[in-house]
Amino acid sequence: MKRYFALFFLTLLCSQPVLANELGQFYDGEAKPRDEVSWVWIAGSKLSSGLRVTRIDRSLVVNSKLSTPDMPVVEVLPGKHVFDVNYFSLSANSWSKGETLEVEIDAKAGENYFFNTDINEHRLHVKTGTFSPDAKNVKWLEKLRREILVRSVSVDGVVQSVEADNQGKIGYLILAVPGEIHPRKFIWHWDIAINAINVGQKLRVDYFPSSPGSAAAYSNVE
Repeated sequence: MKRYFALFFLTLLCSQPVLANELGQFYDGEAKPRDEVSWVWIAGSKLSSGLRVTRIDRSLVVNSKLSTPDMPVVEVLPGKHVFDVNYFSLSANSWSKGETLEVEIDAKAGENYFFNTDINEHRLHVKTGTFSPDAKNVKWLEKLRREILVRSVSVDGVVQSVEADNQGKIGYLILAVPGEIHPRKFIWHWDIAINAINVGQKLRVDYFPSSPGSAAAYSNVE
């Protein structure tokens, strides 16, 4: 099985070298030596479809290209990491994104790991494992452009008010945060069902430090 996925990834790399152009670095600071970090490959079973990582360790990442082929690999520090992954397809006739799964990898320094999809009865299954690219491919992989992935932060609070513009494409939310004197105002920049959010509801809002007034995502808090 390990040999099968090694061959699969080598085939993938050799078949589309011009498409893979970025490596996502999921830690701050200067890049660490290869033997001190782990590489996690994001790839699908077909060139027309694949996986997209939406969160790592519960945090959203700024770069939305964390998928094959734009950013096919993410570099993490050794240890356990939880990836939220979903499936997407470029074919209008096939099952597309919707279901998100959490996949945990106990990463070891110097190892290469992979995700791969299996769609069975319209349900998403994610396979994981390790593989060993040869020296030629490792040298090529290390030439990928590196980008540090900025992580989101979150805040919990109680909804004071919600509103939307006339087209319903922008929503505004006033959130009372325990321990803070003034409530926070967040804005959404996409189509949302603002009516699904109620005054008094407990929410967790994800946002990026560079844009503290713009909500990147939200979820219910029990």
